Amino acid sequence: MNWHLDYFDDLYYRFHDHLFSEELTREEVDLMTRELAIKPGDSILDLCCGRGRHALELARRGFEVTGVDLCLSSLAAARQQARAERLQLTLVQTDAGLARFDRQFDACILWGNSFGYSDDEGNLLLLKTIGQALKTEGKALLDVFERQALLDGLTTCSSVDTPAGRILERLTFDAATSCLGGELTYLAPGSKSIKRSSRLRLYSLDELEQLSQQAGLHIRLLQQESSRLLVKLTRP
Repeated sequence: MNWHLDYFDDLYYRFHDHLFSEELTREEVDLMTRELAIKPGDSILDLCCGRGRHALELARRGFEVTGVDLCLSSLAAARQQARAERLQLTLVQTDAGLARFDRQFDACILWGNSFGYSDDEGNLLLLKTIGQALKTEGKALLDVFERQALLDGLTTCSSVDTPAGRILERLTFDAATSCLGGELTYLAPGSKSIKRSSRLRLYSLDELEQLSQQAGLHIRLLQQESSRLLVKLTRP
């Protein structure tokens, strides 16, 4: 089930945009370019690119960027911004795990905990897609949750006020499937409450290593910050 089609809609961005400052985006792209050892002119694949926060910044820096996402409204927003800035940016609407290209890329990014949207078979397919899309010795960066670290600090119920209104969040973990279920309730002044649900398969680092090996990729942990892992995948 493509729960993320409804989850990452215009409502999500209205309530969450304040979290993604231009400064944060620049810092993250600085990290990407450093760890991937890429230079302007290199070809970059941004899977699950959303509204193109990173794809646009990479294009501004002279990279040849292809962004992939399943959500048409997100791609439309990215395309509109690229046109406004006269940036060269290729955008493709498809499921990232099913994406196929007639070329290969110098590097790939999968950011914002966008790994784990599917079951094990689908997540393995996504890693294989990355491997097929990369040139020999090409590299990918994945920003993912580490299961135990996330569960150790998990708050099952929370409330946060944003410029657009209040967000209520309820989280549950299914140990049998290793899936984190989430329900967001958006409360905007003068509007009815709106709910959105999510389901994310969580992995340990060892499990990520096993999946990566099955996909024919070498994996290396670059850093861990709280429950977040930054890993580098290399196509041998």
